[in-house]
Amino acid sequence: MKLLVCISFSPSSEHALTYAFQMAAQIHADLTVLHVYPDRVDQLSYLPDNLQQSLVKEGEFTAQQHFLKYLKHLRAQVQEVVSVHPLLRMGKPETSIPAVAREVEADLILVGMSEKSRKSMRWSGGLMATLYQSSDVPILMVPEDSAWRPLDHLVYGTRFDEVQTRIPEVMSRLAKDSGAHISCVNITTPEERGRPFREPVLERMYRLDLDPSYQVCFYSLFHKDASRGLKTFTGLYKTDMLGLLYLKKSGIKKLYQRSLAKKLLYDLPIPVLVIPQ
Repeated sequence: MKLLVCISFSPSSEHALTYAFQMAAQIHADLTVLHVYPDRVDQLSYLPDNLQQSLVKEGEFTAQQHFLKYLKHLRAQVQEVVSVHPLLRMGKPETSIPAVAREVEADLILVGMSEKSRKSMRWSGGLMATLYQSSDVPILMVPEDSAWRPLDHLVYGTRFDEVQTRIPEVMSRLAKDSGAHISCVNITTPEERGRPFREPVLERMYRLDLDPSYQVCFYSLFHKDASRGLKTFTGLYKTDMLGLLYLKKSGIKKLYQRSLAKKLLYDLPIPVLVIPQ
């Protein structure tokens, strides 16, 4: 599996980088670490001194060597042996990150979420919302206050409808590579209480492409609010990651799913995997 983690040298992105080191070590993944910098020299003051000076005076090749030393230092701190590929790219994060993900054939993008970025995404969108709206690669949003735990229990929030009758490939691969089990959780709200589904049929459909050794459980629960119901479930049943489809096209179901993703990205203390559909 190939992971791409984006770092801006902020505390939240460094936390995501540490998380990425540990995750890559657990699932034996290759890790590309990307920093996107602006084309104006006067906007580089946030960078570490040696990296800033090499970009200004010596060029990107020298800066890349300093970037690699910085990453090796952080990797040594978390004591994980991981194959790391540093990459610097000039441009705008919202366009450069999806482009690099396609270039390196990443299976998963990891980004850090500060409290400020979570609030901006809830009310005005911001960079993170723009990023997962434009990316065709699944994005794992890692809250700054989340603690790393080896992947053991993944939750897939699903409506059990015709669009979501497969566990997304990225979650299946994460489960397989980490040995984790998956809970498929449907939260029925009062407005949807009469919506029928046939659990035995759904179980066969969801398991169709899975290795028989996978542990997959199915839950259909009732709660007045879908986001609060999922939050309660992930808190009660120790959850290491929540996966949600993000449906880009228009329509009532798509709008509902997008709204649910934004609420949970704001509220949850665990990483949320946004899977474009």
